[in-house]
Amino acid sequence: MRKLIFLLIIFVVASTDVFADGKVSFTASAPDVVVVGDQFRLSYTVTTQKVRDFRAPSIKGFDVLMGPTRSTFSNTQIINGAMSSEKGITFTYILMATTEGDYSISGATITADGDQMVSNSVKIKVLPPDQSAAATSSGAATQGNSSSGRNSSASVSSQDLFVTATATKTTVYEQEAFLLTYKIYTRESQLQFDNVKLPDFKGFHSQEIERPSNAKWSQEHYKGRNYYTTVFRQFVLFPQQSGKLTIEPARFDASVAKAVRSADPFDAFFNGGSNVVEVKKVLTTPAITINVNALPAGKPADFSGGVGEFTISSSINSKDVKTNDAITIKLVISGTGNLKLLSNPEVKFPEDFEVYDPKVDSQVRLTSSGLSGNRVIEYLAIPRHPGNYKIPAVTFSYFDIKSKSYKTLKTEDYEIKVEKGAGNADQVIANFTNKEDLKVLGEDIRYIKLKDVTLQPKGSFFYGSFTYWLFYII
Repeated sequence: MRKLIFLLIIFVVASTDVFADGKVSFTASAPDVVVVGDQFRLSYTVTTQKVRDFRAPSIKGFDVLMGPTRSTFSNTQIINGAMSSEKGITFTYILMATTEGDYSISGATITADGDQMVSNSVKIKVLPPDQSAAATSSGAATQGNSSSGRNSSASVSSQDLFVTATATKTTVYEQEAFLLTYKIYTRESQLQFDNVKLPDFKGFHSQEIERPSNAKWSQEHYKGRNYYTTVFRQFVLFPQQSGKLTIEPARFDASVAKAVRSADPFDAFFNGGSNVVEVKKVLTTPAITINVNALPAGKPADFSGGVGEFTISSSINSKDVKTNDAITIKLVISGTGNLKLLSNPEVKFPEDFEVYDPKVDSQVRLTSSGLSGNRVIEYLAIPRHPGNYKIPAVTFSYFDIKSKSYKTLKTEDYEIKVEKGAGNADQVIANFTNKEDLKVLGEDIRYIKLKDVTLQPKGSFFYGSFTYWLFYII
């Protein structure tokens, strides 16, 4: 029995291995950003061990210190009762960055399971060396400082940790969108914010760009020094008035866990010569002044406040209808700008049509240039009498950012033919969707019949009457 179970397990593992490795992948990986003088790994991984003829691409801009070294791997895991297995080979190079710039390493080739495959290419940005690190290594190497040049005292300088606030534009028109970005620069490894107070963006309509919950850190060369950076928050702002508007400073209360070298010989012996202390630091961003120009004179009569780049289209559900049938005209405004702040264009229906409030659906996404997408507006009307009618074209005017001028767009006209339909024109209402949703008032709601009656104030029929006092005495 034990042999049977053992053979069954071997069969399951072998069959799972066959099916799991049915699709072979060949991928390259390397860091996105390195600094001149840094050593890093360039790896090519193929998910099978039946390989031959591995050929690496030409590697320019880097010194090849070692490689390619070949290593095999085999992983087996069971998740929710399902077993999976993966085997493969990794070819690794050790490279060193020599010159700053942006580099691209093309894909490698290999023959895996009899098929020739090409890996993805990788892009690597090489930053210049840190100037403060070079100064520290030449002038203070004997003091035991690290190559990064970080201060070992119980303080954090404004050059080692700060937050920037940058606007993509500082001169805009009313309602013209621009991007405001708060970005963290740090040379400290253990950082957290206890409290953050952002401005209320007075004078602006603001919308925040949604970002991943886990911040992605990367290296960046800024003013001669290399930092770890991440975007903290981003907002798209729409100025609501002309003049000089100020974005007030933001405040960040930071806590940094910092290792401080101790002069106590007992600490040097037992604790390695350093203690970790918590350093509090208040960071503030500078105020930003935005010059907002008023929209130029000569606004078209139908200007609805649109600022950006837009197009408009229209459609109608039917041009041949009967009385009391619903007609739906759909307008679609597409483009980038202040889509959610637009006023609805006017559709001029004939006087014999009963018109209802439009239904608006904004299908937009937030970008650095504003709101991009579609604004769909549905107008519903019901013709009450037969005849031939004309619904004139809809005009839509907006201020074009690129040309800095007003533009007017126009839809098509619609000729409507209405025939006599069933029902009384005075007894129909609409539910704003289509003609199937119309209801006849005569079937469920009756008109109030007026006649000569004597009305009395509420509560005076019983209270104070003869019957009331009789019951009171009894």
